[in-house]
Amino acid sequence: MKSDNYLITGASGFLGAKILKDLILKKIKVNGLDKNLLNNSLKKKIIRCDILDEKKLKKILPKYKNIIHLAAENSRSTYKKNKLKSHQVNVIGSENILKNLNKDQNFFFFSSCQVYDEFSKKIITEKTKTSTKDIYGKSKILTEKTIIKYAKEKGFNFCILRIFYVFGEGQNNEFLIPTLINQGFKNKTIEIWDQNSFRDLQYINDLSSNFQTVLLNKEKAFSKIINLGSGSRTSMKQVGKILSSKIKCNLFLKIKDKSVNCYTSMKFFEKTFNKKIKKTPLEKALNKTISYYLKS
Repeated sequence: MKSDNYLITGASGFLGAKILKDLILKKIKVNGLDKNLLNNSLKKKIIRCDILDEKKLKKILPKYKNIIHLAAENSRSTYKKNKLKSHQVNVIGSENILKNLNKDQNFFFFSSCQVYDEFSKKIITEKTKTSTKDIYGKSKILTEKTIIKYAKEKGFNFCILRIFYVFGEGQNNEFLIPTLINQGFKNKTIEIWDQNSFRDLQYINDLSSNFQTVLLNKEKAFSKIINLGSGSRTSMKQVGKILSSKIKCNLFLKIKDKSVNCYTSMKFFEKTFNKKIKKTPLEKALNKTISYYLKS
């Protein structure tokens, strides 16, 4: 096994590709793994492999000291349409990796804020109990439990990162912020489905930077569950106003009986690593994202 090298699963995805690119720029020994290949310069750094192919994984995993696991079916609409296949990818695929790790390896898992109650009336911390009816969130909870089980059996180090809502350049159009931006461009109107909802929105550049803090201080992260977000409670009404002003389109605000209220504190992160999180001002991050979709 090579010393302190990295393998990123799901490296052709929105988050995986960004983290892979940033680690390469830091001169870190890293490769990606994905069933799909990117059609850009990162393609040469990605090993083509489906995480459901355990036989192939057995040959690849022992070559790496650190496994960063992002490969998953993240689309909630796809998950609902094809529950069995999505479950296989998120749960069975993850277990295929875990059962083939050893005590000399480190495992970093990108979980999700969907493990929590989206309608929580309180700020979410790492001590908040997991509670969700969302099938995607349930797959993450199950995988978290599987990680802890295998870590005890095999002795590898692990860190579970619960990721709050991410946005930025290159995100799939079905996700929240790209959906709103494309509405503005195409329909000249942005509809905010619930102006009273609040989310913890984090810019992808910040996520990547804060995750690098975890990797640089990995010994402090082992055996911990860490929330990773902006630490800010952002109203969707505010997001709508920023987007509509920049795009120069109409804004239509709706109200629902039950509003999403899902945001976290980054105090545990900052205490653990003795470092302030990187956080780009919301308007600046949204402007950069709008510019990307305007060009594309």
